[in-house]
Amino acid sequence: MTAAAFKAEYSDFKLIRTRKTVQVIFEVPVEQSNDVLKALGGMPNPGTSVWCAIARLNNEGVAQTADARPGAPATEHAGSSPAPLTTNDKPSTSWHQLSAAQQAGILCGEPAFHQYLSEALPNYWEKARVTGEDPYLQHRAAQTIRDICGVKSRRDIDAQAETTWSELVADYRAWMRQPEVVG
Repeated sequence: MTAAAFKAEYSDFKLIRTRKTVQVIFEVPVEQSNDVLKALGGMPNPGTSVWCAIARLNNEGVAQTADARPGAPATEHAGSSPAPLTTNDKPSTSWHQLSAAQQAGILCGEPAFHQYLSEALPNYWEKARVTGEDPYLQHRAAQTIRDICGVKSRRDIDAQAETTWSELVADYRAWMRQPEVVG
């Protein structure tokens, strides 16, 4: 029997004003991806809707006062790190626990990040142009990041350009939350 539920970490959200909706983004370790797809009924189909229930597993990281629940002690304030989720007794890693080089490697594979680089930083994106298309976009994104951060390798971001990288990621996250413009 296929499980109907899975654990995921709330990661981000994106406002879609043109459809008056919010996309809520949850992350699961890649090792769980097949189980998650089975629980959700496979890949999304634009012709059908699959409604799901989402519930917190605990209240870690939620700001509460001592009198929020009568007789209950105050809990940790927002911003504390919840315990990492585990898969087969292997702890997963949240985005903020990854090194800047690891984060850069992940973002270089995301088509939305490619679009962000081409729209928000076109001079860097064009300078990193390589021949060909899809297979080379990851390499182009990596070169763009190296140029922006002024490093020879993404590994060097942690030691030489962590602030620049953090600002780039923050700008990308803000760009992701901007409403879509139609017309």
